[in-house]
Amino acid sequence: MKSSTPDVNPFVVLVGCVPTKKDTIIDWHTQRWDGICLHTDGSTTVGVGDKKFRSHENTLFFVKKNVPRGSWNSPDLKPPKLWCLLFTASRRLYENLPHLCQADPMKMIWRLSSEQVAVFKSLFVKLVSEEASNRPVRPFAISAWLQLLLIELERWASQKKSEKSFPENVAPDVLELWEKVNESVLNPGESNDMLQYIFPNYNSLRHRFKKAFGMSPQQMLFSLRIDHAKFLLLESDLRIKEIALRLGYARQHEFARAFHKQVGATPSHWRVNPKLFKSS
Repeated sequence: MKSSTPDVNPFVVLVGCVPTKKDTIIDWHTQRWDGICLHTDGSTTVGVGDKKFRSHENTLFFVKKNVPRGSWNSPDLKPPKLWCLLFTASRRLYENLPHLCQADPMKMIWRLSSEQVAVFKSLFVKLVSEEASNRPVRPFAISAWLQLLLIELERWASQKKSEKSFPENVAPDVLELWEKVNESVLNPGESNDMLQYIFPNYNSLRHRFKKAFGMSPQQMLFSLRIDHAKFLLLESDLRIKEIALRLGYARQHEFARAFHKQVGATPSHWRVNPKLFKSS
């Protein structure tokens, strides 16, 4: 069914923190959307435009639609975690962000400082929290967090000092649990019991986690696995059955049912035109 989501600008198509594995390839391709991707905790070979190069940790890429892109993880090096965001934005919005309108894609790549990474993660986590929730005026909240993130990128690109115009950071131990939940996306066997084993204070921690994100770690894990399915649907040519297996579903129809419940569309329909559908 078509979305009843009001028209918002910018509009988020996909957002997620995606752990990657060694020797994984996303070959040259283009997207219909602008994209932001931060690489942390590892490195890979990246392709942007017509160039390939080694990406260092904490490198941020801003890639406009229809610009060729790709990544090639080495079998020997630690692969990165990808903080990825695909979106559409109007020309009018970009008029106020001139440094994000560079014609040369190589000028849209930045090595972030530790402070900038903290700012990025703070805004990104807030955006993900809204994306996964059913809070009132959710589409506008998602759009607002993205606008704040784009403003920060414009400041970094223009070499101006970033003012702390973002909310207070999520508590470090809550953010650590959030990142562990993200790492579990590619390990379907990991469950609530595993999180309790890793975090001795898990019972109290999960209450603060729910207060910060509006859902439990287990609910967030399910939502992130669906987001990872969206990532694979858009960024790869994997068949639906293969994506289901990667997410731990033994049967394709079980994955399709879970995906439809969360997104309001079957995986195949969403792959064709994701902008028509939003989470229920």
